[in-house]
Amino acid sequence: MDEEESGPRQRAAETKRRRTRESIVNGTIDLFKDQEHGDYTLGQIAEEAGVGTATIVNNFGTKYEVLRTAHDRLLAPIIEPITAGAENGTYKPKDGVDELIRYIYAIAKMCQQHQALTVAMIRAYFEQTSDGTLDLGSFITKGLHPILMAPPFIPGEGVDAAIHIFSQAGTRRGAFNHRYHTWALMMTLYHGTANDEPSRVAEFACSQMLAAALPEVDPRDLSARLPRIKEKVDGWFERRENQEI
Repeated sequence: MDEEESGPRQRAAETKRRRTRESIVNGTIDLFKDQEHGDYTLGQIAEEAGVGTATIVNNFGTKYEVLRTAHDRLLAPIIEPITAGAENGTYKPKDGVDELIRYIYAIAKMCQQHQALTVAMIRAYFEQTSDGTLDLGSFITKGLHPILMAPPFIPGEGVDAAIHIFSQAGTRRGAFNHRYHTWALMMTLYHGTANDEPSRVAEFACSQMLAAALPEVDPRDLSARLPRIKEKVDGWFERRENQEI
């Protein structure tokens, strides 16, 4: 086969693979949609996607990777505007604390709207690994990082491991490990129930994060901010749902 023939064939193969992966992800989301509890086998996911189980294994490797990819797809409308804005320099939130609360509440609300998929994904993670080497919540961490790069969160050295917080006088106040707090958020969602209010999850998660990053923030200030931010985020979810109808 010469190069002129291999090029189109390679592109066709890549297009087919991309469409297959898309069908599997969409089938996974449809299968878990509106379910508060329950889980599905790879065979059931394959049947919903209209492919064979071997095709899923060839494209994703494990059930966890299928569920993680589907879960990331649901969170993308929340996270990608932040990461894209951070990359092109347009992401500049006016109030970092407000933005942190907004982000965590939106993540909690989306995860609890898709409770069955969230729980199944985390369960599959634990079934597959016990040493923490697999990816869990890194997409959430990716969106969290730019928020902690904005005032009043001022990073110092070592941001790969933690956000180091400094006072205006330059003295170090502490360190904020965003990976740890993402993990804690995922565990809160995993052990919660569909009846938990996302605002309660968000308030708990934000209080833990702010206690580490900005210990001088009064917890009463967090409680005062949340209703206003919750109303805006709930409106965003409602507009999205109306567009999808």
